[in-house]
Amino acid sequence: MSRESSVRALVSFGVKYAPLAYEGLRRGKGPAKEFADRQVSRRTARSIAFEHAAHLVDGSVLPVYDGDVRVWVVFSGDRPVGTHPVVNTPVAELLAHYDLDKRMRPHETTGRRGLRRRGRSSSTSGPQDAIEAPRATGDDRPGA
Repeated sequence: MSRESSVRALVSFGVKYAPLAYEGLRRGKGPAKEFADRQVSRRTARSIAFEHAAHLVDGSVLPVYDGDVRVWVVFSGDRPVGTHPVVNTPVAELLAHYDLDKRMRPHETTGRRGLRRRGRSSSTSGPQDAIEAPRATGDDRPGA
């Protein structure tokens, strides 16, 4: 296929399908943006709930579901004090069939970066645990 015929085919496809592609992109932008916003709000709700619990006396957090929406219930001791995100369902109804012993405390949870890899114990030393020799300072140099 010569260059001229390739360009001609590309132009004909562009003329034929450009309006269809434009409409698809224009209409598809809304659902994609809504999905991205939902994902961000889920992360934000979790962070806000853990921050809220960290400022309470004996604060803890329990993830529950209201339909298909994850809701983080914040506790002070054994008393629920709030939800993130805020929902219309009463807290007692949200907690009806959940095990309250599975609550998480803000100081016990670490981010994804803080988790250890499976199969490694803290006593195992590897190249990352190598001890560096102390650097020589002006007083420690030989002959000084």
